[in-house]
Amino acid sequence: FKPSYHTLLLKHFRSALRSIGYANYTDVKSLPSEKFNSTDFFTELELTILFSLECEDIQYSNLCKIMAFTGLRASDAVWLTEANIVDNTINYVCKKTNRPESIQTDQYVLDLIKEGNFGKPKNYLTIHRNWVAAAGINPDTTTHVFRHSYASNLIDTGVGIDVIRDRLGHASTFPTYIYSKTLTDYISVATQIDSDIF
Repeated sequence: FKPSYHTLLLKHFRSALRSIGYANYTDVKSLPSEKFNSTDFFTELELTILFSLECEDIQYSNLCKIMAFTGLRASDAVWLTEANIVDNTINYVCKKTNRPESIQTDQYVLDLIKEGNFGKPKNYLTIHRNWVAAAGINPDTTTHVFRHSYASNLIDTGVGIDVIRDRLGHASTFPTYIYSKTLTDYISVATQIDSDIF
């Protein structure tokens, strides 16, 4: 785990042990170290570095910024225009669920949408990987990692899972947990060590 997530998840793990009546939960000092796949999401620092660099396709980088700051899927963000904006809210119909959705956001994101023309270039994967590699980040990712980053960074700052579920447009919290790769990995680690504890 990355250190910040290790601390957060250990806190939740101890709380879970306490809630089921396990008396020695304070004896649990750490979770087993696991190799964390840093390509599942970008940290806030990685996003800051990445977004400070020029991308060879400005519209592609704007699309990625919108995804990173709103949690939208590329299939929804790519169609946004000024017509989708009312006050500080983005209104759209989700392509995956065909449900109307709305997201309140800041002026920076609204300005990116107003610039428009987000169609992916034919060689977008090469553009994406070159851009990410230039930031010193593992380039083995796709555009969807920006949506994962949005969810994971919200969890890292302590935002509740129900709020994140609503922002991502999920019908239940189950897919929200899956989007948070940190929690998915945590659950797999907890499953491996529960027999040792109990």
